[in-house]
Amino acid sequence: MKLSDYLFEKLREHQSDSFIQRTRPMLSRVGFLFNNKDLEKWIQEYEEEKKSNTCDSSDTDKKSIQR
Repeated sequence: MKLSDYLFEKLREHQSDSFIQRTRPMLSRVGFLFNNKDLEKWIQEYEEEKKSNTCDSSDTDKKSIQR
């Protein structure tokens, strides 16, 4: 999954969350309910997930090579 796809999905989920809609102030006239800290958090999650998936696939590749 590309970063842009990941962020789009996170934004869609975040913007449609009824708790977020009730508790977070809108930061612009276009109706954003997220801020730069949310984006930073999601990018970090994406990078950690990508790193984890890369490690998992390398382990799998090493195991298949050893067989």
